[in-house]
Amino acid sequence: MIDIFNEVYTKIADALRAEFADPNFNINSRASPVVSDFPAAQILERSNTMYTRTQDSGSNENHADIMLQCEYYDNSKSTRQATCKRMAAIVDGILGFYNFNRIMLMPVDNMDSRIYRMTAQYTAVVGKDGVVYRR
Repeated sequence: MIDIFNEVYTKIADALRAEFADPNFNINSRASPVVSDFPAAQILERSNTMYTRTQDSGSNENHADIMLQCEYYDNSKSTRQATCKRMAAIVDGILGFYNFNRIMLMPVDNMDSRIYRMTAQYTAVVGKDGVVYRR
C-alpha cells in the first residue's frame, strides 16, 4: 500500500501549531463528533485505493488514489468563520504544494450552532516513489 498520510499530516499539524502559536493546537487524525478545545482541525484519510490504470501484469500497485478530508472548527463569537477560513487556507497551501486538488470547501451545519464548522476534500494520485500527481 502506498501511504504518505503521516508525512502530510505532520506538515499540516506543524504549520497550524506555528500559525496559532500553540504547541497543543487541537488537531488529530480521527473523526470525532465532539470537539471541546478550539480552534480545532481534523485531517482524515477517507480513501486510499489502488489506481488500477497503472497496475502492472504482476498485480503490483504503482499508484494510489488518495482522498483527504479536513474538518475545521471554532467557537469564538466574532472570528469563528475567519479562523476556520485561516486554517483552511494554511492546509490548502500545504496540500497544493503536494499537488492535491481541492474538490470541495464549504461550511457545514454543526449540531451545536455556536460552533462554526467547515469541511474540505482533496484528491491526488500518489506513485510508489512518493510523487503526487494531480488528476
